[in-house]
Amino acid sequence: MDIIQLWLTPPDSIAAIIIIILGALGAILMLYGILLEKEKNQDAIFALGSFGLLLYAISLPNLIFTIAMAAFFLTSCIEWYQIHTGQHRHIKK
Repeated sequence: MDIIQLWLTPPDSIAAIIIIILGALGAILMLYGILLEKEKNQDAIFALGSFGLLLYAISLPNLIFTIAMAAFFLTSCIEWYQIHTGQHRHIKK
């Protein structure tokens, strides 16, 4: 659904409106996560943002976008968990 189609034919249910809002918030959180300095906070924000975009991608349905957001959500959660438990190590070059 592109922006012109959304403007011309607004969502017909409350659930569709909620999914669009969650997708927009997810995109905003992903952009905010790029600006964060702390890696622990950054991964948590990425996980929340990618979850919102994952819900939006599932509603489209777009297989490539859904797989990409699911992978981004999963890797953000794994890295946040590793940082939180002290298992995360940076590789020095």
